[in-house]
Amino acid sequence: MGGSYVGSMIKMFLGPHGRYLSNLYLQNQLLINSFVIGVVLIKKTIDYRSDKSS
Repeated sequence: MGGSYVGSMIKMFLGPHGRYLSNLYLQNQLLINSFVIGVVLIKKTIDYRSDKSS
């Protein structure tokens, strides 16, 4: 029952492309998560350096 609930939520929020997007994310989860963490770390580093210099 849990899988059908999650599937219906994905379909409701993402529309007709929900299944494709969820499959794409599940197949490339490590790459996507690494990219997001890298962007956050770079942004935090830039913010820290700009606060420290002023």
